[in-house]
Amino acid sequence: MMKNKVPSDEVFRLVDDAVKGDKTALESLLSDVQDMVFNLSLRMLGTIPDAEDASQEIL
Repeated sequence: MMKNKVPSDEVFRLVDDAVKGDKTALESLLSDVQDMVFNLSLRMLGTIPDAEDASQEIL
């Protein structure tokens, strides 16, 4: 079971910067979660093409 970790100050800074339009900050945040999003989508949907489509929509 995964433990929830409290986001670090760096994550909060990246979110703030991304909201303000910083594309580099947004890319950094997305790269940190894209594998998790894909794996969860694959578990829920069962096929790679569906998981890829869902991940694209989510991200």
